[in-house]
Amino acid sequence: DLTYAPKRPLQTPQREWLATDLRDFVEENLEKLQDSPFADWFKHEELNKEWQAYLDGDNDSSFHVWQWVNCSLVATGTGDCSTFNG
Repeated sequence: DLTYAPKRPLQTPQREWLATDLRDFVEENLEKLQDSPFADWFKHEELNKEWQAYLDGDNDSSFHVWQWVNCSLVATGTGDCSTFNG
């Protein structure tokens, strides 16, 4: 019976997408973050080093990258993904 079936997680290849299909979107938002009202919350040189390490394969977790992107979207009032046309 479907009602009593165990929940199954849905996994997406978001780690791979961030470094490939969504790379431009992420980088645009990292740039916007530098000019945002929250710019002083971040050490941008360290953020860029971490992003480069992510792109170089140290990408076991993408949680922090999503936090950066979301902060940028909130800070710029964008809140949508209309600039992504992947």
